[in-house]
Amino acid sequence: MLVPSLDEYIDTVDLGNGLIIAQQSIGVAHDTKGNWGNADGILGLGPVGLTKGSLPNESGRTIPTINNNLHSQGTIHREIETVNGEPEHAGPITYTPIASYHPSLNYWCFEQSISYGSSMIMSSAGIVDMTYQSATGGTLDAAASLLLISSAQYAALENLNFNIAGETFSLTPNAQIWPRVLNTYIGGSSSAIYLVVADIGMPSGTGYEFINGYLFTERFLTVLDSSRSRIGFATTSYTDVTTN
Repeated sequence: MLVPSLDEYIDTVDLGNGLIIAQQSIGVAHDTKGNWGNADGILGLGPVGLTKGSLPNESGRTIPTINNNLHSQGTIHREIETVNGEPEHAGPITYTPIASYHPSLNYWCFEQSISYGSSMIMSSAGIVDMTYQSATGGTLDAAASLLLISSAQYAALENLNFNIAGETFSLTPNAQIWPRVLNTYIGGSSSAIYLVVADIGMPSGTGYEFINGYLFTERFLTVLDSSRSRIGFATTSYTDVTTN
């Protein structure tokens, strides 16, 4: 989604629990392209380098993020935040360094391999979507822009395994499907079963072939540790639930 026209405002932001940020930069878009739905904005938890060039005519400037300012103003001791749909975590946190090569270093990118059942479908560099589609038997649904599977194919789904720093984090079959109560919100059929793995259109070798995404953070606690240039994951009480 593109933001062709953006103004910067400076204000005080109160996140609650004593987390008050003075002089926080806030970008206000005049118009956008793409479907934002009812979203009011983006908090911005990525590396500060990602803000470079986000303001017109200031291509060389970076903008302090929420975490940058909380740390520099002495409110928090380290630039670290956790992202998860459920607040409790049941397992130990496994950390891995974020990538130090371009262009991955501008994002929360890290090395991982992905397998479907016992079959490897992505090493540290590769494309997963077509191999995954073949393995699951899904067909692209033009209305929802996601892979559609039958009830029989859903019953045959295997775990989608992410190997990160020597540990395996598995998305169960239920975790691999789009929440069915939200089917109509993406233009799909209310009775359909859609897979959440989709083509992001990035060729192999770009440095970000796969995005673990929001539904991954619903199942696993994710720790974004800017101060130590690392990212961590842990299982939670929500990892293996069957709610979709």
